[in-house]
Amino acid sequence: MSDDEKADKGKQGESARAHREARKSEKVGQLASHPEGDGLKSNQREKEDQRESMNLDDKLYLVRYKVDDRTHLRVVDQEICRNSGKEHGHVCTHICPAGVYEWTGEEITVEYERCVECGACRIACPDNNIDWEYPRGGFGIAYKHG
Repeated sequence: MSDDEKADKGKQGESARAHREARKSEKVGQLASHPEGDGLKSNQREKEDQRESMNLDDKLYLVRYKVDDRTHLRVVDQEICRNSGKEHGHVCTHICPAGVYEWTGEEITVEYERCVECGACRIACPDNNIDWEYPRGGFGIAYKHG
């Protein structure tokens, strides 16, 4: 590509960038002058406010889960959990947002039916003692909103 072609291409890029910026500021001006302020319909705004104010249990209620009869989560060695728990405090029971793991005093129980498939447990376990895989096809979590 010659220097002239590069210069022309640079000018085109600058022109497109300036056009995008002008359109963006035009949209912002339209939103600011809109009678409802941000341009959202009032029922959309109410839904967003409701989602923001929901606690975790309410949000988990919004997911659909097709439970498999086979677990996709497994503690590899309970003895490791007993020993490591004294030092690390059973990290998986604290890190899981869905409360899948529970220390019963003797072992870690796994309620895989509650799993939101985020993978935090396998990342946070200091001993890499959780065997984690996605559920079989057609099973697992399906998010209803977003």
